[in-house]
Amino acid sequence: MKKFIKITTRNEDGSIVRSWIDQEQIAQLSQHTQQQGDNEGTCRFVDGLILELITFNETLDSLN
Repeated sequence: MKKFIKITTRNEDGSIVRSWIDQEQIAQLSQHTQQQGDNEGTCRFVDGLILELITFNETLDSLN
């Protein structure tokens, strides 16, 4: 069963984008904050793309 992780990023214009990403496409999630509840970090995908994240924390088993 696939799992999806919700990530939140910021566009160059400052707008916020929330996306559900297939867990198999993610090579590494790194958290940069030390305060509990904050999940700012970096997502490195298997294709080498790296995104700076505002947050990541939710998972789903399927998207309908």
